[in-house]
Amino acid sequence: MIEQNQKRYAPPTPLDHRVYRSIWVYYKDNKEKNIYIQMSQDPHKPHWISYCKFLEIAFHHFFDNNDFMDLVTGLYVNNHHDVLEKIKSIIKS
Repeated sequence: MIEQNQKRYAPPTPLDHRVYRSIWVYYKDNKEKNIYIQMSQDPHKPHWISYCKFLEIAFHHFFDNNDFMDLVTGLYVNNHHDVLEKIKSIIKS
């Protein structure tokens, strides 16, 4: 749930109340961006984590799966979005 057209120039703080799974994109020097996700179901007690940390925790059991790593590195290197169905099949197995 990204708030459209909202450029942020600082990372989120505990005072930035958003609903569960809200995305916060922080633009550093107008070039590099850092992405955060709000993981608390209580919007009045937000728990922001980096999207990198979120993905690391969510997919940590697949890091030793060569098929998964081949597909996701291919997605990163070659921008091959057609591999998403293959990734789904690996995750389901």
